[in-house]
Amino acid sequence: MRLANSESAAPRGTIVRMRAALPRELGAAPSAALMSTNEHEARHSIEQMCAFEGHPKPERWPVSDVGLVFLLADGLGYAFDLADCDYAAKHKWARPQATSEGRRWDASAVAAIRNHLEFFRRWQPMSRHAAKFSHWERQQQLAELAGENLFSGLDEVTYEELLVNLVGQYDPQMRLGIMLAIKKKLGAAFYQA
Repeated sequence: MRLANSESAAPRGTIVRMRAALPRELGAAPSAALMSTNEHEARHSIEQMCAFEGHPKPERWPVSDVGLVFLLADGLGYAFDLADCDYAAKHKWARPQATSEGRRWDASAVAAIRNHLEFFRRWQPMSRHAAKFSHWERQQQLAELAGENLFSGLDEVTYEELLVNLVGQYDPQMRLGIMLAIKKKLGAAFYQA
């Protein structure tokens, strides 16, 4: 079977689950093969990021789940917690080493997870990543700080309406706004497979 842009595309209305085959322009996540790097390069890159952020570099590699959270969340400003370690392993963002002390993440795995967090825009609110936030993400953060809801009336809008508007929207900033509305409406289910 070929992608929809080929001459023998799937019939209209057919749902084809070819996530790995989607081109990067359509929003497919970076594959592990594209992101793989050798251990030495990954370690050097992470240590440089830590030095730039004024965060202590890991004392020893590989790091535990707690060490991974400390590095990515506290050190580099990503929205990442212990539950995300399970998610990263389950969805094969990186492959941890299984040891008697639990999972261990080498520098290549940490770099792969960091790349996924960057791609999926998983930055901590009001963090050093502030320049990367879209207009809508900043507005949502400000509304949450004020205890307000940026997307009032979402209960009255169907998912179909949101998705049709998302597909029909040419402005990338508006698409991000609609994506945030869908994310808000779905809540925790947004991150479930």
